[in-house]
Amino acid sequence: MVNSRMSLDDLSSVTTVLDHLDIGVTIFDANGKFLFVNRGSLHMSGQSRSFYENQTIFDLYKKGVFNHPVCTEVIRTKKPVARVQRSITKDGGIKEYLVRANPIFDGEGNIALIVADRIEMKSLLQQYESLRYDCYEEYTPVENTQSTDKIISRSRAMEQVMSLALRASQRDSSVLLQGKSGTGKEVIAEYIHSNSMRRSHEMVRINCASLPENLLESELFGYERGTFTGALQTGKMGLIELADKGTLFLDEVNSMPLELQAKLLRVLETKSVLRIGACKPRAIDFRLITATNADLRECVSKNQFREDLYYRLNVIPITIPPLKDRPEDIRPLANYFLQKFCAQYGLQKRLLPKIYRLMQNYDWPGNVRELRNFIEWIVVMSTSTTVKISDIPAGFLTSVHTQTPSEEEKEPPEDESSAIIAALEKFQYRRQDTADYLGISRRTLQYRLKKYGLLTPRSE
Repeated sequence: MVNSRMSLDDLSSVTTVLDHLDIGVTIFDANGKFLFVNRGSLHMSGQSRSFYENQTIFDLYKKGVFNHPVCTEVIRTKKPVARVQRSITKDGGIKEYLVRANPIFDGEGNIALIVADRIEMKSLLQQYESLRYDCYEEYTPVENTQSTDKIISRSRAMEQVMSLALRASQRDSSVLLQGKSGTGKEVIAEYIHSNSMRRSHEMVRINCASLPENLLESELFGYERGTFTGALQTGKMGLIELADKGTLFLDEVNSMPLELQAKLLRVLETKSVLRIGACKPRAIDFRLITATNADLRECVSKNQFREDLYYRLNVIPITIPPLKDRPEDIRPLANYFLQKFCAQYGLQKRLLPKIYRLMQNYDWPGNVRELRNFIEWIVVMSTSTTVKISDIPAGFLTSVHTQTPSEEEKEPPEDESSAIIAALEKFQYRRQDTADYLGISRRTLQYRLKKYGLLTPRSE
């Protein structure tokens, strides 16, 4: 770091360091005379050091080498200045630079030196793009305000789901989450609870399909002591009571027996719960969120679900689309799980682009849960750090292998531009999604768009 009281005698001690910087650095005296020009600046201008000997910034300005030299403003204001500056190169070309100039004062408060650094705007933009797309996480995490759980999404379909969920969280109305198994219904339920006024209380959850009818009733409603053989002598509080002031989440509510459906309906209507064997109901205040992987309307038509309960539950319906209908989310989800399991097991794994392309072509009947399990298998079972297609056992993703020409895939199509155009149209010209689908980086896509003359002013 240059000392604020640095003198001309100190200059020689830092020039070696400055020559090794990849940015242009120039040092002037108080009159704008060139004292030192580092190698980076010489490379940018295409000039030699001799070109600057006995020259001032004003001399080069008069010759038209610079426009609006920042040093003049530093001398005038005695303050740091930053500006985009144009400069003429040795071969007559014009380049734009971001130039920053800082005054260095002597002991009496006068300018002793002016240190200016510059970087070519083109290079700066390239660095920005590189950082933006190479270091940018390949998913968009939506973090719960009160939870560490993340919902990974980049698709517009999930954006709509999250918007509905957030609005639903602000009220106590019943929410019915609909979607295939593994789509993340419980995660959405947690998101709603974590953003609600009830977030300081418990979210109680139960899978209605995981317990037999007799146990489900006692788990939900609780029981008084001595109600049945094997009952606790103290009795037991049911999950509905446990959810008092909080949220009750009933997963696979379509599996609830009709008799229990009637009891649940009564709880919702009376805002009270009657334990098994009890004579007096207990007042209860909870928010109900239910989830189903079946079409409840169809269940109602088949007399498998009570119509009156259906309308009680279906106040705010939210449908979570299957993973195959939101392919934009596959890669960010895969990357999230990859990072998660690598950290969990202390391993380092990387997926080749062809793996991502295979995952994009797979239907994922088990949805996000299947993708999660697949990535965990890759992390735990693959023997190489860089995971290739050959590392995936045949039949593991059966439909993938049947959809692709061969295990290792064929070479890119001869008319690569047609494939790019098709992908762009598929994702409505959203370039990051297009790049993910093609299994290439965004910078590579940008290069190929330019190569084939496909650059378009259309927005992503």
